[in-house]
Amino acid sequence: ALFALGFRPFYLAAALFGALSVPLWALQVTGWLGRPYLHGALWHAHEMLFGYTLAVIVGFLFTAGRNWSHQPTPTGAALAALVALWVAARVLVLTPWGWAAAAVNVAFPLLAAAALGRALVAGRNWRNVFFVALLLAMGLAAAAVHGQRLGGWEVPAWAGVQLGLDVVLFVMVVMAGRVIPMFTNNGVPGAGARRDARLETVALGSVLAL
Repeated sequence: ALFALGFRPFYLAAALFGALSVPLWALQVTGWLGRPYLHGALWHAHEMLFGYTLAVIVGFLFTAGRNWSHQPTPTGAALAALVALWVAARVLVLTPWGWAAAAVNVAFPLLAAAALGRALVAGRNWRNVFFVALLLAMGLAAAAVHGQRLGGWEVPAWAGVQLGLDVVLFVMVVMAGRVIPMFTNNGVPGAGARRDARLETVALGSVLAL
């Protein structure tokens, strides 16, 4: 049952990591972890965006993508393999193996984009294909962080963090406009919450401008 829907393992993994990241951060600050490949504020920012938050986004998109497209998204062994890749990425950034950490951290959003894109294209759900582009952008942002850290990319690592944060912000605004009215009406009968296309345009436009 755990690997029957995308949100189940990814939401659970994100929750556990959210709790575990607090003592991990404390161990870094006090020097108990030494100086792993990613450390300090860069580790904190990277793991909150490309670890915790990206797990929540992928879990949501894999589940919602099935409803949007009426096509399967990864389940079973394929979903378990993606979760294992995400876990490996969290572990490797705390080791000296920078290239391995970079490879799995960039691969995860790219593979998630491919899996989501396959379902959306097969279901001809063109309205939501832009989510694939956003996952690809997260992969690019992760590549910017690791490329600079490994010395092969001139883009500052914090530019990758900023791009990742911008993508996450855009996803949150899009999904808030979709699900908050629905959940409000489901939870509060007679609330009459509705979407306002003009307001959503202004909200999304302002995020893009920012």
